[in-house]
Amino acid sequence: MADGEPVILTGFSVLGNTISPTTLTQMKTTIDRHYSAYRRESCAVVVERRIYVLIHTDKQEEARTIAERVLHVIDRVVDGETVAAVAEPAHHSGSLTARRQELDAILRCHVRGSARRVLARGDVQSQLLINKVRDTIAAEPLVLNARLAALIDKEQATGRGNLSETLLCWCRNLGNTLRTAGELGVHDNTVRYRIQRAAEALDADLGDPDTMLALWLQLRAAHEEQPSR
Repeated sequence: MADGEPVILTGFSVLGNTISPTTLTQMKTTIDRHYSAYRRESCAVVVERRIYVLIHTDKQEEARTIAERVLHVIDRVVDGETVAAVAEPAHHSGSLTARRQELDAILRCHVRGSARRVLARGDVQSQLLINKVRDTIAAEPLVLNARLAALIDKEQATGRGNLSETLLCWCRNLGNTLRTAGELGVHDNTVRYRIQRAAEALDADLGDPDTMLALWLQLRAAHEEQPSR
């Protein structure tokens, strides 16, 4: 690409990392063929089980529309749920590495069965932040609440106990006991009892916003890591 000429990078991936080399080749062939119908100068490459396509445009919505149309065609040849992400426009070749990293972060935010299969950064800004925090938690155990980590480990190991699940739901509902009770299918007094027990076990002031936020982030990271969830 010539510096100053805007381009947009789009990434395609199959959820679950179950794609075979043969299917990946078929997928790239399909993308090459159909992208050329929209942009003759398009270029597609395979990198680590993902396919990245470069087109000359600065219109992100146009890139999204093309990706949506191509996904429908890919569905005919790929046995799996294929998704895509569209990066911000790049205006010089030196920014393409950053745009690919942006796509990888966005693709990570996809969930199975979502109605929106092509995402841009603005669609998942909050999830991008959550994922970054999760990575920090995984890499820096010193930021963890040790008592909460022990509680989670014990409940996951024994398959017994519901304090961490209740606390996660309660934090997600911003401390709303009635809403938490409805989501869990229990009496609101049961939620109050569990939250009191959790506060005592953690020796934490759950009325403090910073404490609630920190516990919620740790709980969310731990529960999302469970294979069954």
